[in-house]
Amino acid sequence: MPSESTPFIVTHDTTAGKESSTELHLPFPPFNSGKWELVVKPSGSYFSAVLRWKGCISTPTVLTVDLAVLDRQRYLSNNQICSRSVVQAGVFPSQPDGKVATEAAAVRADYSERQLRVQLSIRLGTRSAPSATTMASSVSAHLAARHPNDVRLYFPLCERELWANSAFLAEKSPYFKDLFASGFAEGSLRTESTRLEKDDDGAWRMSTFDDSDDETDTVPPSSSPIKTEGDVTSSSSPVKSEAGCGSPFREIIITETAFTTYRALLVYLQTAHIDFAPLLSSFNADISFPPAATRRKMKITTRRLDGMSLPLPASPKSIYRLAHLLSLPDLSAQALAALSSQLTPSNVLYELFDSVSGTYDEVQQVELEYAIKHWKEVKCSASMFLMESRAQSGKLSHPVGMLLKLAKSLS
Repeated sequence: MPSESTPFIVTHDTTAGKESSTELHLPFPPFNSGKWELVVKPSGSYFSAVLRWKGCISTPTVLTVDLAVLDRQRYLSNNQICSRSVVQAGVFPSQPDGKVATEAAAVRADYSERQLRVQLSIRLGTRSAPSATTMASSVSAHLAARHPNDVRLYFPLCERELWANSAFLAEKSPYFKDLFASGFAEGSLRTESTRLEKDDDGAWRMSTFDDSDDETDTVPPSSSPIKTEGDVTSSSSPVKSEAGCGSPFREIIITETAFTTYRALLVYLQTAHIDFAPLLSSFNADISFPPAATRRKMKITTRRLDGMSLPLPASPKSIYRLAHLLSLPDLSAQALAALSSQLTPSNVLYELFDSVSGTYDEVQQVELEYAIKHWKEVKCSASMFLMESRAQSGKLSHPVGMLLKLAKSLS
């Protein structure tokens, strides 16, 4: 990536009277991903330049992009600029497909040379890189946009949708790469965002199990000016399709992973930003009103920044399960670390006897080691007496095996 302004220049013969296009092949991100071209478009004696790209799946970069149409005759003497468009230092590009265009520039009839010079200058951002939360807010907004994305994730339980790019998903997740390479890709192409019933055979269903982020899928709107965000739409609001866009897309119906979880994961894939929610078990020690689940939800929603369209914090257990399914080991490790950091003598038994612990050995091992290390406090906690009572009444998901492991480790 150039550290200083690096111009890329093409010339255009104004006497040809037709559009000209030059492909860009630049060896640094984001220009080394997808197709990029500089286009000069004539209209009478007016000309405009367009930087156009398609299929860019590179991580957005903090850049200043300067696109200018210059009169070649005067360029060397006084840097005459006929028309200009500048993308100030910021996240670029913000979408896989898009364009930056100058305004139409007039070429005077008395010019002896009939050539224009189109110059694209690119340099690293002249301001500090945006914070992770700023980038996450920007990316989160684009998850609501139909175009230019080609994968619709529909959540019928809360009537919400997320949009993503199939090439990007396939690059980031081996799971999606295999999925899109299978018969699913051809069998589920659509041109309309229809609301499908659970028995519709045209869509594939992701199968996990109950997700603790479901409760935040119905969070009311924030103060963000972006109104199409998933987390700021009431659960009773209908999912809207984008009119006038007939390009085909793949549709995946998600019924067993929460919208909040998926949204947080998609933002993470593009920005490496993720905010983990507190464990429900952290609120169980306090028996005050309102109930633990309500207090957890209130805690999560108050962590949203004013004016920011950020995804809500997601359960580390929910993220772990989804990351495990999508073959994202780095995110799985982050989620496990977040879960581990929230363990206390008061809540570790709740987690040990949770279905996630019973399903994933890695999670169970972390929780078991914590319980053993802090056993003196754990055995005197209120949760110990509650778990004993639940085990006797058969209300725990895997009591016998866990109790045997605890006894063996402590002996």
